[in-house]
Amino acid sequence: MKRRMKAVLAIAVLAVMLVVGCGAKGSDDSKDAGKNNANTEEKKVVGVSLLNSTHVFYNNIQKAMEEKVAELGWELIVQDAAGDANKQLSQVQDFITSKVDAIVIAPTNSAGSKSMVELADKAGIPMFTMDIKSDGEVISHVATDNHKGGELAAEYTVDKLLTDKKGNVVVITYSEIESCVDREEGFTEYLAEYAVET
Repeated sequence: MKRRMKAVLAIAVLAVMLVVGCGAKGSDDSKDAGKNNANTEEKKVVGVSLLNSTHVFYNNIQKAMEEKVAELGWELIVQDAAGDANKQLSQVQDFITSKVDAIVIAPTNSAGSKSMVELADKAGIPMFTMDIKSDGEVISHVATDNHKGGELAAEYTVDKLLTDKKGNVVVITYSEIESCVDREEGFTEYLAEYAVET
C-alpha cells in the first residue's frame, strides 16, 4: 500500500514537472530547440492547498512533494485549507496573485473547486487536483479509487471478522469529505450483498 501511494504521489509530481517544465506558462519552445528546455533549469514555484494538514494521509502527500521539489531545486508553498472551501479559494487567489508556476489542490469539495480551477485557467496557471476530483477541467487528477477502497475494507470485514456472514457493523465516517463518502458507499454497498446490517 505504501509503495502504491508513493507511486501515485510521484506521478502527481511528475505531471506538474512535465507541464510546468515543458512550457505551459509562456515558454518559447523555438529557442534552443536542440538543447534541454531552459525552463526546466529555472526555479519553479508550486502552490499547494491541502484539504487539511492534520491527517497523516495529507502529511505523507506533503512530505513526498517536498522531497521531489527539493530534488528539482523548486519551491513549494503549502497551505492548509482546514476543510474550508472559502479558505481554499482565498489560498488559490493568493497563489494566482503571487504568479506561481502551478497550483495543486486537494479540493474541499468537487463543486466548490470549479471556480478555483477557472480562475487559475484564466490566469494561465496549470491546475492539478488530488484525492477529490474537481467539477472544473484540470490538467491532471491523481487519486486512488475511494469507492473500491471501501469495497476492499468490507470484503476484509466479511472474510476475516464476520466469517458466518452475519452481524452488525458500525460505520464512522466524515460526511463532509467526498472521498470519505465514496469509501462509505463502497463499504456499505458491498456489505448489503451479504445482508449485513450497518
